[in-house]
Order: sequence, then structure tokens, then C-alpha cells
Amino acid sequence: MWQIRLVVVGKLRQHYLRDGCAEYLKRLTRYARITVVELKEEGSTPQGKQRTNERLMAAIGDSACVVALDSHGEQLSSVQMATFLQQTAMRNSLCFVIGGADGLPPSVLQSAALVLSFSRLTFPHQLFRLIFLEQLYRWCTIINDEPYHCGH
Repeated sequence: MWQIRLVVVGKLRQHYLRDGCAEYLKRLTRYARITVVELKEEGSTPQGKQRTNERLMAAIGDSACVVALDSHGEQLSSVQMATFLQQTAMRNSLCFVIGGADGLPPSVLQSAALVLSFSRLTFPHQLFRLIFLEQLYRWCTIINDEPYHCGH
């Protein structure tokens, strides 16, 4: 079973986002062990950004493959990401990182094996967590040739 860590800045405040994320996390248990690490948002001051950066780097730890989610990253299709997931997760633990309102610090982006963009649009980071989990589920169904990808 694949090992996937999702490191996120900020807690989900709205119940509908918590419910949606919980649903996709439940669906994903068929494919992977997923650990979600929520980090406190420290604010936009230089000191707050530094603390957030330190916490992010500590939470990422020694993950074998880090994927930073950032609007300036590479855009891949769902099928391309399913291929990446299948090839990478077989060999390594994966760590996906979602920043807070200020995005991800340069140190995280530079250390990532892949900087991935879902769109050039900017999404609220809490909503993006739900979007990401839906896509992760979609990638898993593509890998397993299940009908979700084509039917939705």
C-alpha cells in the first residue's frame, strides 16, 4: 500500500470542506495510507513566514519524493499525474505540500521533485485541499482502471 503524506498550512474551518475532505480520505483508504499534517498559519510577518517555513520543512522531513502544489508549477493532465503517482509511489513515499494564504516558501519549492499547478487561477488554500483530494482519488481510479474518471 502506498504511503502518502499531505502537509497543509491551516485548518479546515468550514464544515462542508471538512465533510468533503473526509469523504475523499475515506475513499482513498482502498489505495493508500494517507497522513494529513496540518500546520498552524503563522501570519504574513517575516517572523511568521520564517516559522511557517521551518514547520513545513520539519513536517516534510525525509520524504523521498516531495510534490509542491503551486500555481506557478508544471501543469499535467489527470492521466499524466496518475502515471507519475504510479511510477513514483511504487519506489518512494510521497509528500504533497499545500501552502497557506502566502503560498509556499522558496525553500520548499526548490527542494521539491515536482512543482505542480492545477491551474493558473488562484484558489483559497482550504478549498484547494478538497480539490487536491478529489484529484488524488481520480488518479487512483485511473491507475486501477475504474469508471470514476470517465464517468465524472
